[in-house]
Amino acid sequence: MNNLLKTTDDNLRQIISRLNSLREEEQITLARRIHDNLSQTLTALQLEISIIGSGTSMTGAAAEHFSHVKELTVTLMDTTKELINGLRPPLLDDFGIVAGLEWLVSRYQTDSGFVCTVLAEPKEISLSFDYRTALYRIAEEALENAARHASARTVALSLIGSSKNIRLVISDDGVGFNPRLKTEAAAGKFGLLQMHERVYFLGGEISIDSSPDIGTSIVVQIPLVSEESE
Repeated sequence: MNNLLKTTDDNLRQIISRLNSLREEEQITLARRIHDNLSQTLTALQLEISIIGSGTSMTGAAAEHFSHVKELTVTLMDTTKELINGLRPPLLDDFGIVAGLEWLVSRYQTDSGFVCTVLAEPKEISLSFDYRTALYRIAEEALENAARHASARTVALSLIGSSKNIRLVISDDGVGFNPRLKTEAAAGKFGLLQMHERVYFLGGEISIDSSPDIGTSIVVQIPLVSEESE
């Protein structure tokens, strides 16, 4: 019976991992389509508006409406860029996990107002798609929790790589919680289950240390397999 339960559990984990991979691939495809179609169309539109503005003299209401159209175009371009980055930032795949995490931290600092420090050693860490995705999504979930649930003022993120493993640590000074509460509601609220599953699939370990009114520290350590590393 125990062997059957273990086999079923392993199969479910494989299915969850595959679903996560499919979702990432779909988000990459969608982000690329938005970039190749909508972003380029908006860039062309902005150029046309600029040409019209430079070659046409406008006054009064016409000038005011034209200025408003220019502002709306810029806003739409910024929104499109945010949408692409929200799906999966191109930096993550073009320049690596460190650049991806630095962009993520910058976004949360701007949107949420907390101060976040980033330490990466070495400065350039080359990882395969699965490793980049797992570490990025874990950090994203941790920062979302710090901003939305923990009311954190400061967050520290470190990524330390070696030839044998990669270690990610995210700590905040927020309100904390009781990690021993294994209810589905708690797991859903803090995204702990997803974090565990991502780490488990790569053969790693994750520890979550948190206490009410003290803060939360998440430590992830994943072994690197040479043939999987880029």
